[in-house]
Amino acid sequence: MKRNLLYPLVSFALTVVILASCELFGDLIDFSFTTGNEEIPFSVNPSSPGQYTFIEKIIQSDIESEIEENGGNITNLKDITIKEAKLEMLTPGQNLDAFEWVEVYIKTQNHDEILVGSVQNIGNGLLRIDFTLTEVSLEDILKEEEYTARVVGYLSEEVTTTLDLVVKIKYKVEVGS
Repeated sequence: MKRNLLYPLVSFALTVVILASCELFGDLIDFSFTTGNEEIPFSVNPSSPGQYTFIEKIIQSDIESEIEENGGNITNLKDITIKEAKLEMLTPGQNLDAFEWVEVYIKTQNHDEILVGSVQNIGNGLLRIDFTLTEVSLEDILKEEEYTARVVGYLSEEVTTTLDLVVKIKYKVEVGS
């Protein structure tokens, strides 16, 4: 009688172990990576205080090649989100004090504009500041051949010299099996 109960228990235990290892193996096949910086350089010419679109730039998407370089395939793409975005002053001797706020948006011809990130209350001699990121999937936008990035903001004081800046964005890419 004991032997008759042992076989079903061993079979059940093996089934549980096999199913758990299949899930674990599936998780090992799924991976994610962070892209390099997508840089959006722009200049702010001498301007009065007010709201401005600083740049609207068409960017060629290379997400498919980045996925392939990391050992994946675009057909197995699960998600793309913003990992990091920052605004940096490039003009020596200048800082971000003239900016009250800055926002970055992206869109394609087939998809509406999405807020990537924003930064508020800039000042105090900063040369670089991180954006507050939105938690939205950008998979459909970045799978397109190109997308448009738009940087807008508000100058709280007069800018008397040309300022060179750059927005840098890194994406987190999740790929499945």
